[in-house]
Amino acid sequence: MRSTAGRFFLFLAGSVLVFGLLGFGEARAYSICYDYWANAAGSSGPVSSYGLLVLEGEPELYEEHTIHGNPNAANYATIRYFADLPAGSLGSYSYATGDVTDFWPFGFDAMANVNQICFTIQLNFTVAAGEYPAGVEVGISGRADGDLWSEIDSGASLQYGVTFGSAVFQPPFMRIGIEESDRIEFHEPFDLVTRIVPPGTVLPAPQVVPVVLSASISNNSTWAVLSGAPPNYHTGAAEADLYSSLRFTNVTVPAGVTWNSEGGVFLNDVTGVSEATTTPKVLSLGPNAPNPFNPSTTISFDLAEPSPVKLTIYDARGRQVRVLTQGVVGGGRHQIKWDGRDGDGRNVEAGVYWYRLESRKQGQTRKMALIR
Repeated sequence: MRSTAGRFFLFLAGSVLVFGLLGFGEARAYSICYDYWANAAGSSGPVSSYGLLVLEGEPELYEEHTIHGNPNAANYATIRYFADLPAGSLGSYSYATGDVTDFWPFGFDAMANVNQICFTIQLNFTVAAGEYPAGVEVGISGRADGDLWSEIDSGASLQYGVTFGSAVFQPPFMRIGIEESDRIEFHEPFDLVTRIVPPGTVLPAPQVVPVVLSASISNNSTWAVLSGAPPNYHTGAAEADLYSSLRFTNVTVPAGVTWNSEGGVFLNDVTGVSEATTTPKVLSLGPNAPNPFNPSTTISFDLAEPSPVKLTIYDARGRQVRVLTQGVVGGGRHQIKWDGRDGDGRNVEAGVYWYRLESRKQGQTRKMALIR
């Protein structure tokens, strides 16, 4: 039986602060950083960035990678991540599942890691001439929505946070697994305020004050191990999903202050004086019923407003089985039936399947089981 000792070596640095990694002390307009690694035992090799990569002058980045074990294996790892400065959002997703049909002489059967996805941008606040006995403060609002889940013999971790000038928002590092199944769901609004003009200041002329904004998702990792002795191998699956995004909703300034971002690429539909608001979650994917099922099951989801959606079925190896619906759907509750057939109308084999709903850069995934 494989020992659990040493399974957590990857996460020893999990509590390290996730900001200040770009050295933004110099005057960069904006930049995006990313670092990823994924592998499946029996594959030809990992997909990897081989270190932190930095993009400057590109306001958007969207990438996805999946790696499978050899053709006879069901283990695989998937990662997705994006940074979108015009939308003021950042997203990250990882999924790993093992294979119980054979034994691989590796510490992990599958691993998926978005080590980091982040952006840093300078916001410029113009303060009008005048006396400021109480000083001047500006704010930024946003929220993070996501979840982690893990079966036995698998695990997941995630960390995220924001800095705005001297203000910091960083929830605790999250990690679950590997001896028991678990789930963490989080919905975290945040409001950060930083002072840009000290109390008692008199400005004889308008003044531009730069403030650095940094957002980061790090240690978004999932892993699956193979335990037990032949022929009773067992493994699990795990998911860490913040692809519904860490997002900003408003910049708040007092009267007499205006702002813009370097290059005009951040929240470019928000200008001038604004009140802090929050953006509702676009979608909510419910459990299918019945589950397990034979021959059909119903998938339910809710939309906050009319939105383009895509609902897709995947098999246990991450291969697309069928797109159940794709197009603009009205707001409210929706139910779609899957009859256990693939895109060509053929009955699929019994086993574990995944269904994923995506809309407006948000996405949620759930598991179901077909029995014959």
